[in-house]
Amino acid sequence: MSGVGSGHLKLTTEVRDRYLEILARSGVRWIAARVVGISPNAVLNLRKKDKEFDELCKEALLVYADSLEQEADRRARAGVPRNVYYQGEVCGTEMVYSDELLKMLLKRHIPEYRDHLTANVNVTGGVLAVVAPIASSGDWLSQYKEAKSAVEADWKAEEGNGDHRLEPPA
Repeated sequence: MSGVGSGHLKLTTEVRDRYLEILARSGVRWIAARVVGISPNAVLNLRKKDKEFDELCKEALLVYADSLEQEADRRARAGVPRNVYYQGEVCGTEMVYSDELLKMLLKRHIPEYRDHLTANVNVTGGVLAVVAPIASSGDWLSQYKEAKSAVEADWKAEEGNGDHRLEPPA
């Protein structure tokens, strides 16, 4: 019997090929393992030990991903039939198209349709100001008066006289 793998688990070529076929069709590792009669953990261990088998598994999952994309494209562009009812009875069908799937496909294949979100995570120093929401205009006015009084007190302490409302200290 021709076997694939190393260590205590060896798959026959037939079992391996059947596993890869089911994996490519279902995309679910544990289903493929159960169908061919091996444990999912045994498959994971074999993938760690046998790089060729691991690559074949990755390829099977790519085939599955491609089939998902083909189905999404079909539903977005060709649509799917849906029954139309009148007084509880089917009276016809209509084609239903998926705008969401079409948007996802556009974003996947055409960069101009992608969300362009960027974040600068470089920190070079400075002050981080976190603004908290204010419950009401009265709260805002109260906080403003407190902050103004604190600034004016600082100015008085620095300059020694009381009227610096138009110009901060130099």
